[in-house]
Amino acid sequence: MVPIEGVILGLVTAVLFSCFALMGRSMSTGSESPLSSSFIYGAYASVFAVPLLWYGEWEFSDMSYVVILITVIATFFYGMYDTFQFFARKHIQASQYTVMFQVLPIIVLVGSALFLNETVYVEKVGAMGLIILGNIVALSHNFRTIPRRGLAFMAITVVSVAFAYVADKAVLHHYPIGFYAFLMFVAPSAYVLGAMLVVREPFRNVVTEFKRASWKLPIISILGVVGYFSFLLTLSKVDASIAVTLAYTSTVLTTIGGIVILKERDGLMRKIIGAFVVFTGVALLANL
Repeated sequence: MVPIEGVILGLVTAVLFSCFALMGRSMSTGSESPLSSSFIYGAYASVFAVPLLWYGEWEFSDMSYVVILITVIATFFYGMYDTFQFFARKHIQASQYTVMFQVLPIIVLVGSALFLNETVYVEKVGAMGLIILGNIVALSHNFRTIPRRGLAFMAITVVSVAFAYVADKAVLHHYPIGFYAFLMFVAPSAYVLGAMLVVREPFRNVVTEFKRASWKLPIISILGVVGYFSFLLTLSKVDASIAVTLAYTSTVLTTIGGIVILKERDGLMRKIIGAFVVFTGVALLANL
């Protein structure tokens, strides 16, 4: 049975993730340099994450080279996610993006079973079929309209964040949770900066994106920080596979938001039916 506190935190995370996804799509559609947007987002998020350092007691327990290595791996995967997330949001509708992201619980479920020895229930395995079916239903109407580049960016972000979540669960209890959250914003920002240096991203692009995004990026950054911290609190209460599936019940909220707010109404009924099927699979996967 999932602890009620974990369920509440997971659903709060879902709402925050939905708001993040909708605003991220709204801001990214007009972006001329998603990489610069990612850099600015990371800078804002790192600043907004500073108050988390004062959360709870500072206790580092049973630290080892293995724990540090897994932590570094987590920062790398979050760095990959932060580098490519705005590319994906630019090329894929918010409703499509969130429905496709529901493949993530499957990856986390497998990763948690392999690396964290979490129990795989029959209900969880059966739910995988519903999640995949929901994705097919939601995307079948306009799958060909999704750019291949968008799908590639989507695949990178999903796989990266899935492995990052598994790493989170493996080492979170070794750190003060506020410090860990702060670290997972600051370190990935360095990877994004490195990517900008490698591709020689002009500084004028950063200035342009900063002016274009205006107030949106700070708000998105706050949603990202609070949402991730809420997710870590959920992760501290329940298994990784349960935490992820609870958090990504945001499918329905974002799909409806994409349809109503962003006017993404092509394939309307398929998106709604697909989102409902995915939500059913997620609910079953979380044993709700």
